[in-house]
Amino acid sequence: MSAMFEVKNLSVQFPLGRMKTPEGRRKVVLKAVDRLTFDIRAGECLGVVGESGSGKSTIARCMLNLLTPTGGEIVYDGKNIVGLTGPDIKKLRCELQIVFQNPRSSFNPKMQVGRILSNVARFYGMDGDEAGKRIDELSQLMGIGRDITSHRSGELSGGQLQRLALVRALIPSPRFLVADEALSALDVSVQAQILDLFSGLKASLGLTMMFISHDLTVTEYLCDRAMVLYLGRIMEIADADALFADPKHPYTRSLIAAKPEIELGKDRKKTLLKGEVPDAVNIPAGCRFCTRCPDAIEGLCDTEEPEMAEISPGHFTACHIYNI
Repeated sequence: MSAMFEVKNLSVQFPLGRMKTPEGRRKVVLKAVDRLTFDIRAGECLGVVGESGSGKSTIARCMLNLLTPTGGEIVYDGKNIVGLTGPDIKKLRCELQIVFQNPRSSFNPKMQVGRILSNVARFYGMDGDEAGKRIDELSQLMGIGRDITSHRSGELSGGQLQRLALVRALIPSPRFLVADEALSALDVSVQAQILDLFSGLKASLGLTMMFISHDLTVTEYLCDRAMVLYLGRIMEIADADALFADPKHPYTRSLIAAKPEIELGKDRKKTLLKGEVPDAVNIPAGCRFCTRCPDAIEGLCDTEEPEMAEISPGHFTACHIYNI
């Protein structure tokens, strides 16, 4: 598959003002994303996993041109879209869409949902009849009746609202869809239904997707490849089957060890993490995972940052274990 996106040395920093230190006052910068390079192939679903604060949502917002990165390039269909303005941005909005975590905060509670969806369709150039037809078509695809759009968001369940959020995202027939923790605010029984919807959309519409989640079981089920982040850096990226069957990075192994086990009686080695994620303002020297890593090599991991290495075809990890 050809690459739809090529992300090169992407960095995002947020200035936090100045802080007093023994050496005097200095500027404080939070490095949300630090020199990331990866691609997303046309037609695939890339899962992005990692603890809170790892940079998952920041990456997604940069790729949708909702946030301007501090450095690097985001190449979409051969064109760098960082800082894109003017008429090109509206075309980009048609092709790149997002479904957010909390569907209740995604809709104006004072407006009927149908009116919200119609306004979206008109923004993308549809007349009244065309908009109604498109909304009916997508509502049917999502398994909801057209009558539901006469309600306000406060009258609907989380599952209904997330289906409507998908309708809204799909109105302009996008090529790329980001699901940013799109299941986490829903009841478990509803999560399974929405997950099946995502799986069906990928197959029926040929969507390219970025699926951001804390739930590794969901990522393993839905995604073609998985990318593991820690403190704004990629720890490992590989085909989902390979990554979950044979994780290489100690951080990935720890995340998978904490994943609920579905098969009863299955013996799985536990490598649970200790300690907390370091402050993103004061990132540790060397490998940023070294302060929690059970396999850290003293004098190496705490002084030198590992480079990303391909340890098997399509399987990349950033760990000194594979470079010595």
